[in-house]
Amino acid sequence: MGTAKVCETMIRESLNEHVLRSRLCIELVMFLIYTQPAAAVMTQFPVMYESSKLAGDMENAVVARRICCAFVFWFGSGDLLNLSKHIVMCIDEASKYRQIASVNFLMVHLNACIYLTGETNAKLDTKSFNELKEIGKTTKSNLLLWQCHVCEICGHFYMRDYLAVVSLCETNPCPRPKRILHGWRTFFEGVACLSLARDTKKNAWRRTGENAVSELSKWAIMSPWNFESKYKLLQAELSYLDGELEPAENSYKASIISAQEHKSMNDEAIACELYGIYLVENKRAGAGLTHLLKAVEKYKDWGAVEKFQELQGFIDITINK
Repeated sequence: MGTAKVCETMIRESLNEHVLRSRLCIELVMFLIYTQPAAAVMTQFPVMYESSKLAGDMENAVVARRICCAFVFWFGSGDLLNLSKHIVMCIDEASKYRQIASVNFLMVHLNACIYLTGETNAKLDTKSFNELKEIGKTTKSNLLLWQCHVCEICGHFYMRDYLAVVSLCETNPCPRPKRILHGWRTFFEGVACLSLARDTKKNAWRRTGENAVSELSKWAIMSPWNFESKYKLLQAELSYLDGELEPAENSYKASIISAQEHKSMNDEAIACELYGIYLVENKRAGAGLTHLLKAVEKYKDWGAVEKFQELQGFIDITINK
């Protein structure tokens, strides 16, 4: 935190403030995301964008908007339908200034939005995940390949296609050094494996789930506003797998509260959903329905149309039949 403040002070006092911010602010923001809530870091992006433009550095201006879009997606801080429209505007700007790498990174997150919202843009020739992965291989862009990988897992995770999540994780080991998206990938894989272990009793999936709980505990200490809710939810799923129902219930509730405190719509939605499923499976359909309907509302708020329709279908088949 102190380092970040020193850097910002140096930038403001510099005779070339906009040039210096343009060159350093991306690294500064990537540092801040580990030490501050996402909402606080988000305020930095408009400043970085304007400074980069004033410095005549359109490459970093476009990168600032690109990273801002990614943050809105991952931290559940905005409506996905509006985010999709903003991403298309960013793609237009990146194309105008021939920032092809940024165009590809933006399309990765546009694909993730399309998967969850079901809404495409007829005016834009959107590249698929497979096309973007081929570009990543051709250009030897490990970062592009990594972002395709995590975004693809994300879509399958929210649609509860846990076998697809596990398959993608098994065929694409995590890179080193670890990036912040490693935390999300670990969360997705952990929930998927613990759920599958509960259904199949396979020890291999249990071990992967246990490793995810251990890994997320470290991320939750380092960055509680980003990972505490996810860690509590993994704890709940592991306790449920072990038949420890009281600790499981306490952890589900703690996950929901943490997501609410940190204003993360997607974390609150998935916590309510999994807690609702837990309650239904343990013969408490009324309480389960209440939390599943809360999850539906949160997914609506997030703009994840495909997801809340899938969950509503699950409710109709499982509870309202």
